[in-house]
Amino acid sequence: MSQAAKAALESISFMEKSLAHRVKAFGLEHDESVRQWKRLVTEYNVTAMKMLQTDDYELAMDLLNRAKELTKGDVKFGEADDRKKLLAITFNNMSCIHKKRGFLKTALGLARK
Repeated sequence: MSQAAKAALESISFMEKSLAHRVKAFGLEHDESVRQWKRLVTEYNVTAMKMLQTDDYELAMDLLNRAKELTKGDVKFGEADDRKKLLAITFNNMSCIHKKRGFLKTALGLARK
């Protein structure tokens, strides 16, 4: 794993801790918690696409599954429209990974979600 990838994962770890602290301090619906949630889900997606470029499919999918959990899971951050937009981005990125790996049927199924 490259130094850039390690740095990105370390940054994500700090962002996850920051989100947990904000939720504990302010609650799920507070602007600070929602803003950090959006940043974290976005960073999961950005870093996953960087991992795709280096063919690290396993790590990319792990990050996208984390993003999916935060947008589709039991814990609800932000407005439903925000969750839907971020979930659509996440599914699209998952589709890109499966397409690159040659799993076209799976890629198409994710793209349709």
